[in-house]
Amino acid sequence: HSAGYGTLEVLQIVPDAADRKLPPTLENVHKVHAAHSGSCFAIDLARNGRTLALGGVDSLVSLWDLDEVYCMQTLVTSQSRIRFVKFSHDAAFLASGSDDLVIPIVEVATGRPAFSIALQEPPQQMAWHPSKHVLAYLGDAPSNDKNKDRQGVIKLVAVTPP
Repeated sequence: HSAGYGTLEVLQIVPDAADRKLPPTLENVHKVHAAHSGSCFAIDLARNGRTLALGGVDSLVSLWDLDEVYCMQTLVTSQSRIRFVKFSHDAAFLASGSDDLVIPIVEVATGRPAFSIALQEPPQQMAWHPSKHVLAYLGDAPSNDKNKDRQGVIKLVAVTPP
């Protein structure tokens, strides 16, 4: 999990070995004190169980190898705090959301920008399709919308490799 002050703690669930009547406990496996220069607000684990993405108040996204517990790369995708990060089903892409008016999508293998979704309002949440490169995101209607009962916006975007 991502602790305060930019610390990354890797925990392991340990079942009760004696009689299995007690709930499992969490055991600290690794602790990285300088994962980010400030608090981390976003975390996602790729389905491979080995790659972790962290996003922080420092506006950076870091990709971690959990087998060796090292930072594989640090991505600059935003100018404001990262609020969420999401891997695609195959961990080929990573989307991040911030207070910026864009959703940047990078190729995980290279860290290069793959796609960028321009927005009128910051995104509130996003999710990838479970088996396709389709990203759903939601947010508020534009603030200049004359409708006083502002409705939310949900959009789907197909992401294709560059």
